Amino acid sequence: MCPADSNAAAGGQAADTILEITQPDGATSRVPLLLPRVIIGRSPEAHVRLACEKASRQHAELFRDPFGRWWIRDLGSRNGTRVGGAAVRERVLSEQDRVQIGACVLALHVAPPAETHPHEETTQAVPVSQADSSAVTSLTQMKAPSVSAAHLKTLLALGQELMAIEDRRQRLGALCGLMVGPEFGGWWAAVLRLRRAAAESSARLIGDAAACTAWQGRQPHLSRNLLRAVAQRNEPVMATHSAADPADVRLSVVSEGPPISALACPLQADAQSMDVLYAVLPTAFGTSEWLALASLAVEELRQADRAWTARQDASRHAAIEQELLRARQIQMRLIPRDPRVPGLDVAVGFEPCRWVGGDYVDVLPMPGGKGLLTVADACGKGLQAALVAASVHSMVHAAARAGADLPAVMLALNDHLLEYLPEESFVTMIAASVDPAAGQFQIVNAGHPPALVLEPGAPGRWLQAGVNPPLGIAPATLAVQDGRLDERTLLVLFTDGLTDLTDGDGRRLGLQRLGGILEELASHERRSAADLARAVNTRLDEIHGSAPPDDDRAFLLARRA
Repeated sequence: MCPADSNAAAGGQAADTILEITQPDGATSRVPLLLPRVIIGRSPEAHVRLACEKASRQHAELFRDPFGRWWIRDLGSRNGTRVGGAAVRERVLSEQDRVQIGACVLALHVAPPAETHPHEETTQAVPVSQADSSAVTSLTQMKAPSVSAAHLKTLLALGQELMAIEDRRQRLGALCGLMVGPEFGGWWAAVLRLRRAAAESSARLIGDAAACTAWQGRQPHLSRNLLRAVAQRNEPVMATHSAADPADVRLSVVSEGPPISALACPLQADAQSMDVLYAVLPTAFGTSEWLALASLAVEELRQADRAWTARQDASRHAAIEQELLRARQIQMRLIPRDPRVPGLDVAVGFEPCRWVGGDYVDVLPMPGGKGLLTVADACGKGLQAALVAASVHSMVHAAARAGADLPAVMLALNDHLLEYLPEESFVTMIAASVDPAAGQFQIVNAGHPPALVLEPGAPGRWLQAGVNPPLGIAPATLAVQDGRLDERTLLVLFTDGLTDLTDGDGRRLGLQRLGGILEELASHERRSAADLARAVNTRLDEIHGSAPPDDDRAFLLARRA
């Protein structure tokens, strides 16, 4: 297994998600996911290649949705893709899930957002001793420990307690409290965040330290070498003034006061940092049994963290799906069911994406026998985009009912969006006012893909684009373009969901390919606008394949009846 060039090509950016692959022989490798869509399989062209007999050449893909969730999708593989032992075609993943492709097991590790670290981390640094004194030993170097039933009972009680505490800082506090309680007999305990590149000089507290009564008011000096050892070995380590165990690393500990033992157990780590449970104990507790107990307590914390993460993921996933359902209901209510304007043959094509974009398409009559044709795209996904599209719908209908002409409709809409849209949001829109009797139209394009005019025997003609800014960005005077709509002329308006459509090879459709398809399909003169819309949707589906679209597809076809 190795990452292909296309996954590494984005190497200038940091990856917040790591894909861990476990081979049949137990060997593991970690691949940063730098692309929003990653193909997995045996093919040399796959972004992540698997050396697994039962993996297909293009077996599955990982992709990230607009809400930051990672999904696994089987690409019609011969032997299937499994999550937790169950065959899946497509599924959202959590860090607890294990994806099975043949004998390989894949797991995601998502780093928390950078902004969450200041919330956890205090500004308090902890002093580190520079003196070398005694020795550090890892749990794997010690003789097999024996753990009493009483201690196991204490650990089980800790696990139950942690499962009931939602706030992670409070869970860390409970773990530290156990270390200095009567069951463990420690003097001082805390969770530290270390920079892996300089563990011995970067220790900072996460949350509050815990101390027994006799230690209250004292500030421990952490062992430089113990911090370095836990960061390098990534396993529980212990040091003590007692020289009972052989040592391979000299440990620095404070020389003043009574002899002590110290232990450090990793909680979680990424490439840059490591969170560690650090505890100071009497030398009598500097044994393999106590290090094993601390390691088991840390494992109880990890299990509780995983359980709470799974609960939060499930809650977040349900909230997103509920939001998408509401957004989809809003969006579908905006689509005209039976678009009619006297004198025009009009059809609407609309294919919503699963994430619910902000596409809006509408047909409505205007005073004087004219028809107003509109296609818009509110930036973003989900409920916010759907609500913006609903606002556009309401403003357009209100302005049209008031008898406003096309430029006035667009200016009123721009003023409304300037007042109510968030700063980072905007709407691209193209609107045409068509007079069927006169065979004329006016069109205004506000930052939208261009309209296409198709006439028999002539190449398609793209209308104005890039002249006016999108709506909701700044006050603007919008340029208007005039044109003629003869009996055999077809006017096509669409959103970028058509031009951004990708085929099975990942190639974007683009304006020119889309124009060629529309020219070909429109050359059948006897087709009604509705028949042509169905043919366009069929062709687009054939190009994109079976995968759900990543963006809404909306278009409008109009010719004189």
